[in-house]
Amino acid sequence: MATTTHDSTEPYLDDKADVKTIEHAAGTNPYSSLTAEDADFMRSYEGKKGKGVIRKIDLRLIPIMALLYLCSHIDRGNIGNAKIEGMDKDLEMTGNQYNIASTIFFIPYIIFEIPSNIVLKKLRPSIWLSVLVISWGIVITLMGVVQNFQGMVACRVFLGLCEAGFFPGAVFIVSSWYPRHELQQRLALFYTASAFSGALSGLLAFAIAGLDGARGIRGWRWIFLIEGAVTVAIGLCMPFLLADTPERASWLTDNEKRFVDLRLRLSGVRTASHAAEQEVDQFSWRRRRSGVLVWHGS
Repeated sequence: MATTTHDSTEPYLDDKADVKTIEHAAGTNPYSSLTAEDADFMRSYEGKKGKGVIRKIDLRLIPIMALLYLCSHIDRGNIGNAKIEGMDKDLEMTGNQYNIASTIFFIPYIIFEIPSNIVLKKLRPSIWLSVLVISWGIVITLMGVVQNFQGMVACRVFLGLCEAGFFPGAVFIVSSWYPRHELQQRLALFYTASAFSGALSGLLAFAIAGLDGARGIRGWRWIFLIEGAVTVAIGLCMPFLLADTPERASWLTDNEKRFVDLRLRLSGVRTASHAAEQEVDQFSWRRRRSGVLVWHGS
């Protein structure tokens, strides 16, 4: 008869199972890779206490990432709402010019993901994400003052460049907090924010377009000006709200930080010498060339 075994590196696969049940079923200690002191510490966090720490992280991290992703999708898609309010006529767009201005965003968005990931290795992720959010917020604001098709195309190109690094950076931050078996659910939670952007973007645009004529500014320009200003304001707050790693989270106690660190070590996300590992993981052109040029057969 087949028996079910449990991966000794992932004691949290089943939230309802306690450690004694796991040990009995698997015939091993899930904390065997830890020191006796660390193993006892982890046992003290089993059950509601450990779940409370995870819930605290969820409430602090995921809503922020979801908000940023929502802003990203609203800002890249508001050109359609602006067109409804007469942008194409005011800018004298003809033929396929609107389609060109809309789709050219994706060219730099695709191209600049890799360079952005390189910068991510040099700067703190929260700082880099804040720079990106502020940058594309400024670009969106400038879209509200363009006077012709060429200006709109230039803004869309820079918007794609600024937004290119956001999603990889967001995934990098979330992966620094959760074991692998919990990562997919958290990514899905903030990824679904894009689904709300379609409905919310239209409602916001409709409300903002009511300012048409205020201070002599057309309604479609107000859409870009206001939504861009809101994005910049959110970006300025990010360094104070977003923690790159558990060690930088002022809202976690020392014991809670230790608990998160040990969870990540048990799942293989970290090693005992995490600081040394981070140093080894720094960006290196030599390692990147090796990864591209050296053939690894399957």
